[in-house]
Amino acid sequence: MSPLYYKVEACRLCHSNNLELAMPLNPTPIGDKYLPPERKDETRETIPLDLFLCGDCGHLQTGAIIEPDLIYNHYLSRPAAVNSVLSDAYRQYGEHVMERYSPGAGDLVVEMGSNDGAFLNFFKEHGISVLGIDPAQNLAEAATNIGVDTIATFFSEEVAGSILEDKGQAAVFIANFVFANIDDVNDVVRGVHKVLAKDGVFMFETNNRVDIFQKFLIETINHEHASYFAVKPLRAFFARHEMELIDIEHMPSKGGSLRCTVQHAGGSHAVQPSVQDLIDKEEFLGVYSTAFYQGCADKIRSVREQLGTQAAAWREQGKTFAGYGTSIGATILIYQLGIGEYLDFLVDDDRYRQGLVSPGYHIPVVGPERLSIDKPDYVMILAPLYADPIMKKNQAYSDQGGHFINVWPEVVVYPQ
Repeated sequence: MSPLYYKVEACRLCHSNNLELAMPLNPTPIGDKYLPPERKDETRETIPLDLFLCGDCGHLQTGAIIEPDLIYNHYLSRPAAVNSVLSDAYRQYGEHVMERYSPGAGDLVVEMGSNDGAFLNFFKEHGISVLGIDPAQNLAEAATNIGVDTIATFFSEEVAGSILEDKGQAAVFIANFVFANIDDVNDVVRGVHKVLAKDGVFMFETNNRVDIFQKFLIETINHEHASYFAVKPLRAFFARHEMELIDIEHMPSKGGSLRCTVQHAGGSHAVQPSVQDLIDKEEFLGVYSTAFYQGCADKIRSVREQLGTQAAAWREQGKTFAGYGTSIGATILIYQLGIGEYLDFLVDDDRYRQGLVSPGYHIPVVGPERLSIDKPDYVMILAPLYADPIMKKNQAYSDQGGHFINVWPEVVVYPQ
């Protein structure tokens, strides 16, 4: 077996071996490992990405886990720093936590996967003690530089014991879009249970499985996301850890997400109707059957064939192509839709990524000014949720005769 990853033979929530292939996908390299050209060979190997459904509890997960250090020790993603939409969402999220659960001076707010500290800084500005936990050394350093105390490590039950000894219990423990990235969620939740105050809450936001497959959000399916959560398996999972799922809000973030709130079993907060309501919806839609995922698999196959045929024809006419976006989702689209061989370069607004090359195909990443210089005939948008702002920001390219292609979930050329 490759030293890059290991196979998972059991459900990470309930440990059942009753796993069935639900969604076959093309293997991809480590999706967000954009590297300097001299290190490009580090991303040559592709890794299985197939999704498996647990026949016992209904959990959906990847069948392969990349060694975490290969992804997180130096991490490129800085969402709040480069995405004002997410930054505003985090601010609103912080205000929601303050209003609903009232942490105050003397309380501790802990965030796992705290990135560059932007979210925790909101609480710090309100006089609340904060602690970030993030394994990426570069991001932990960036957070520390803005005054957000951060531990550069992976959270675990052992780390929870150290926090309890050094900082005391947490009134609020937060995990923003990181809970799905964890292989040993049982160890992590034991740690949360240990460090969380008696009346404290554990809040995490994660992509919603229903949204992913109803809206065809395949760019969210990647090796970092080990789990694709639904409510019913989560409720049973937390119950096994003497914790209680008490509230879920459906949020617009990243095409549709679940903001979950958990407390110690029998805690002071009432269980809201939202939990059972969402379970009823999941059961109605059939998300615990492999048949639910067939529509998305068919869509990928159809778009891949359509896009491949059209791109090959344009290439024969001498047309040139670029891609716009270098998130991990861009890598997923490149590999699932089979378009890597057509892209001469990738464009990204984040200077942190410019000058690097993409995973696998080693496509160079440049700034948006290159659109006016190189004038590719077509630019494939590899961040479908941000297609409109991308085209608006680069109107000059279109005015010069260039065309954008929205490659997913439908192939649409602009201007038409």
